[in-house]
Amino acid sequence: LYRKRVWTCKVSGKSNLTYEEALVSEQRAAEKAQQLPRELMSPVLQMIQYSTLNLTDLVNKIYGSLQENLFEGLELHAKRDGSESACKILKVVGSGKTTSYEVGWIGQDNAITSTSVLRADDLIRKKAPCGRNMLKIFIRESTSQNSPWIVHMDLAKKYGIPTEPPKDMIVTIFSCFLYSLSYYYDPNTSWLTEW
Repeated sequence: LYRKRVWTCKVSGKSNLTYEEALVSEQRAAEKAQQLPRELMSPVLQMIQYSTLNLTDLVNKIYGSLQENLFEGLELHAKRDGSESACKILKVVGSGKTTSYEVGWIGQDNAITSTSVLRADDLIRKKAPCGRNMLKIFIRESTSQNSPWIVHMDLAKKYGIPTEPPKDMIVTIFSCFLYSLSYYYDPNTSWLTEW
């Protein structure tokens, strides 16, 4: 059985693997999931927690959000004295159209040399912070359930992700439960019968 191609990697979804190939694939995928930039962990986990989207839609939603929004800790480039310089977002100030960003200018030794407050127009992204495939692997690796998606408890605690389901989700689940109680299985007729 271990040599037959009946196994699937639980992280990447690759199928028709031998047992050994599936284990190796899972290890590689877990290592890839660890490559998600640390500064993106909290915002990505918040978008995952209790989402009811399917995997593809969730990946696209997160990817789009990472392309549009700027987060604390994100390293990018900005206009400074007529040229581009490396910087790191230290703090997001305000919200909406009045959002500005306190950035730390990164020097030769990767240390912050000075700070400035800039508008989003002054910040330049060279590339996406991570790819869709990495997000897909990260979601599978960091969750214990997928409808809704539930982040592993240790990750939720580490990054301050709420572990209580949203109230609207509790109401929906409770309503479905009550509806299901209004019917019972009648073994005499093999039908669901209303109370």
